[in-house]
Amino acid sequence: MSDLESQKDELLALESIYTRDEFQVFEEEGLSGGKFAALLTLPSPLRVSYEEQQDGNITEKKFHVRFLPPVVLQFSLPTNYPSVSPPSFTLSCSWLNRKTLSQVCRKLDEIWNENQGMEVLYNWTQFLKEEILTYLDIDKELDITNVLHHSAGCQNNMKRNAKPNGIRPTKVLGKSGQDNIESFGGKIFDKGVEYEYTCEESETEGRVNIACHEKIPIQNLVNDKRAVVEVCRGTSLVDLLKEHDEQQTKDLFNKEIISCQICFQEKLGQLCVRFDSCGHVFCKECVTEYFEVQIKDGNVHSLNCPEHDCKKQALPSLVKDLVSPELFARYDSVLLSSTLDTLTDIIYCPRSFCQYPVTLEAGEKMAHCPNCEYVFCVYCKMVYHGVAPCQFKSGLQKQLVKQYQNAGDEERAQLEQKYGKKQIQNLVDTCMSETWITDNSQSCPTCLSAIEKSQGCNKMVCWKCNTMFCWLCKTRLNPSAPYLHFNSPNSPCYNLLFQGVHDDDDGDDDGWILEYVDVL
Repeated sequence: MSDLESQKDELLALESIYTRDEFQVFEEEGLSGGKFAALLTLPSPLRVSYEEQQDGNITEKKFHVRFLPPVVLQFSLPTNYPSVSPPSFTLSCSWLNRKTLSQVCRKLDEIWNENQGMEVLYNWTQFLKEEILTYLDIDKELDITNVLHHSAGCQNNMKRNAKPNGIRPTKVLGKSGQDNIESFGGKIFDKGVEYEYTCEESETEGRVNIACHEKIPIQNLVNDKRAVVEVCRGTSLVDLLKEHDEQQTKDLFNKEIISCQICFQEKLGQLCVRFDSCGHVFCKECVTEYFEVQIKDGNVHSLNCPEHDCKKQALPSLVKDLVSPELFARYDSVLLSSTLDTLTDIIYCPRSFCQYPVTLEAGEKMAHCPNCEYVFCVYCKMVYHGVAPCQFKSGLQKQLVKQYQNAGDEERAQLEQKYGKKQIQNLVDTCMSETWITDNSQSCPTCLSAIEKSQGCNKMVCWKCNTMFCWLCKTRLNPSAPYLHFNSPNSPCYNLLFQGVHDDDDGDDDGWILEYVDVL
């Protein structure tokens, strides 16, 4: 079989093994080639650590991921592969430094040397996908500090202009005593041997000084030229790792078959939702219906996870994804209002057409609504009345008296400050008098004057209009025969003339008894 036939068969086999996202084939300048993205499988969450400088101090930070961005192998197959030459390749990654990637490149060379003359791409891809973490001794923790520093340096250099003759700056050295020192380099050939060289450029008082260092043979370099550290443009490596992990977790979840614990039906993960705070999963249809009922009832603080005994709240982002924009606007409005209600320095404008939240100044009795310009008292919500005490609202006086009587010293002081001590004390006295009168008197059926019964029978005479009436049922009595009301069997007060009369009532006037006896 010719080399080109072997290449074609090998690429077809790899296309059948890996997905389109993992393996792609292309041709460039007449040569077959391709790209393999090694999607790594982590047996357990990996701890990613890095150092960050804050306020002159270096602090170590950590986070966990379940997925890492792929290690990408781009290869080109020479016409004499696999019989003679190995594939040409570059190896790129965003979370490994160049030294480590160079180590992996040399491992791929070793695999070729062990299988020289045979197809080697499958061995390379399997190593990158299944064995690279073990080979690099990455088990529970990945330190990306060096990669972060490299990325930061590359991003700074991208902003600088390229040097003449294609020489590009690689990093700023920053030596003390010199200004704008940069290190840059290139490749040269000298007597058929490829070298890398580095130079330093310094600018002092407008003069540019360039000093080149000793050239180093490529084979003696620690870093392999085929190793490429991907620089994250527009975002940091930390954010890239977190976003990739989040996206891969979401993609995996969407492909799973999940049993909803509300309707007990099995559905694809893409038709389900996960509560981020607790991890419980339910189908979107059930959770949407549950949210809609709660929001329409105004129970925006009751959007708990439906799992039994789980008290975790749904995040607003989850609510927004499931309900209609109109219903979410209502949820957001009610949630904001209820949150503002818990703030002691927020009060709503009392005007019904406004209701704008107003910030209170500490110790101030006056509030100014910035929306409708209404200036009002924070206590009674009426137009601000200065040092004058608040006016009592009808219907709330008894409630206020009860609150004042049951209040502690601190709350009483607040009420006295709000309404004035003298005014609230007069209200208490008046209310107590009215209560006593209500409990111990009857109203005259003619003039409605309050009549107190201190002793005697139930035949009463109004002190104001001389109307005779029954104390028990307030029926007007016949002035000529007032006791017939108590003597007639058809009367509701029959034989109740002395109802409620105590034995210890004073008996200094027995005239009414003689009058009653004469009538009988």
